Amino acid sequence: MRGGELSLEQRTFILAQVEAGAKTREIAGSLGCSISCVNKTIQRWKTTGSNASRSRMGTPTKLTRRDHRKLSRAAKKQPTLEYKTLMKEMGYWEPNSPTPLVSKRTVQRALAEEGYRKFRAKRRPKINSATAKLRRKFAADWQDFRWGRETLKFSDECSVARGSGHNTSWVWRLPEDKWSHKMVEEISTGRQSARMVWAAVWMTPGGRVGRSPLVIMTRNSSAARRGYSSWSYIQALEEGLRQQYKPGEWFMQDNAPIHTACDSKEWLEIHGVATIDWPPYSPDLNPIEHLWWALKKKLHELYPEFDTMGESESDWDRFELGLVEAWAAIPDTLIKKLITTMPHRLNAVRQVRGYQTKY
Repeated sequence: MRGGELSLEQRTFILAQVEAGAKTREIAGSLGCSISCVNKTIQRWKTTGSNASRSRMGTPTKLTRRDHRKLSRAAKKQPTLEYKTLMKEMGYWEPNSPTPLVSKRTVQRALAEEGYRKFRAKRRPKINSATAKLRRKFAADWQDFRWGRETLKFSDECSVARGSGHNTSWVWRLPEDKWSHKMVEEISTGRQSARMVWAAVWMTPGGRVGRSPLVIMTRNSSAARRGYSSWSYIQALEEGLRQQYKPGEWFMQDNAPIHTACDSKEWLEIHGVATIDWPPYSPDLNPIEHLWWALKKKLHELYPEFDTMGESESDWDRFELGLVEAWAAIPDTLIKKLITTMPHRLNAVRQVRGYQTKY
């Protein structure tokens, strides 16, 4: 009874059993169907003299296979089209008509049969053709880098705000409890105070993981709005890189203004730090980017009370100490796993001709 329907052989069996004197209950039990199903089969034979399935009328198909292919080609050619625009271009929605000739659901089903579904576009930094070319060149230049024999130190800065490391809350509830107050996760709408940190990670020729101390960056009191300047960056390098760097190693930094400032370049040159030409808009190529979320999450695990801490100097001193402790608690295995993805990251850049990747 595929799909809940008796086969031709089963109907023939029912009629033969009735002719042999079997009871409908016995027939239904042997076939595993209902008694009413057996009775309907018998009644249809008496009325029509046939035990074949009757044709079903149903709603006629509005879109042909050709329509399906045309829709898939249009979706492939212009993936950002909205449904209404797509339907108008395909002739399913006449100009000045308030309703389409076919429903949106029909178009959705047709595209789904061709393997197309609509997803929210991923967000990545904007990359123009010139930047894509630089990214492709970088991927080509570094594809043969000997990760197990040479050292490349990856560095970056990150702003860590209070309460930024907890996961989204999940709740058990009924559908009607969606907006119940106890089912809602409340968040602060104000801008949270934060600390800017700097760090570097690398892998030694022997395959061991290395990491710099986590440096709490210092604001420049003489800079505009007491922000972070090249002076702040140099202080971080003095504390976090100078004792960690060895001749023959490579150092990676992005193209932030505080990195490309003359003072910063001069410090790196004086101390013999060999930097690499990093392509712009390439956070996907820097494995340390993925460690910042690990840092925030670990900080929340160790000190959840920091989410609601005060603004006193002692509170922020404890927050900074907690950041240092959380950085040290990140497992080496995670750092090594991220660095060993570099060949895959470079290959992904080559495959998309320098544009955005999944990393």
